[in-house]
Amino acid sequence: MLQGKDGLTSSCIDIATNHHERLGGQGYPRGLKEVSISDNVRLVTIVDVFESLTTPQVYRKSMSVVDAYKILMAGKKTHYDETLVMKFIEWRGIYPPGSIVEMENGEVGIVVSSNPNAKLKPKVLLVLDEYKQTRKEKIVDLSKMALDAVSKPYKIIRAFENTAFGLDLQEFADKGLKVQPPR
Repeated sequence: MLQGKDGLTSSCIDIATNHHERLGGQGYPRGLKEVSISDNVRLVTIVDVFESLTTPQVYRKSMSVVDAYKILMAGKKTHYDETLVMKFIEWRGIYPPGSIVEMENGEVGIVVSSNPNAKLKPKVLLVLDEYKQTRKEKIVDLSKMALDAVSKPYKIIRAFENTAFGLDLQEFADKGLKVQPPR
């Protein structure tokens, strides 16, 4: 169908045709095995699966970035290229900007920037208190040993899907916060 279309390279056609193939031959349309799947297709497959998992679908809610990473990691030898999965996660970070996270003290925030030197310690805009009620917004840099109201260091304990707690990331972006939903 795409063959002979002006401007489409063979690599583009390969990606469009084969991005649902899996290394162990479980994919479609042709059930290709590892040696027959190009590096470009392998990378786009990971991005496509991640995007699908972290975006709401008509049949399910979106999942958190961390849960999507777990699925990619679980299939990193049978479905997805192990090296590319690891590079993808390293590139995006554990808590990429736009991730909704809960702190150890129960407060909830939105990751506003990653820290390349301390991937578990991003900058977070705190938006809900420990009772999940709106609070005065405050940015904390977890890499700088930011302390909560009882002088304990802030620490992320879990990430949520990007619609958790009724938060609307677009609303924060409209107010000037430079945040992109995790995708």
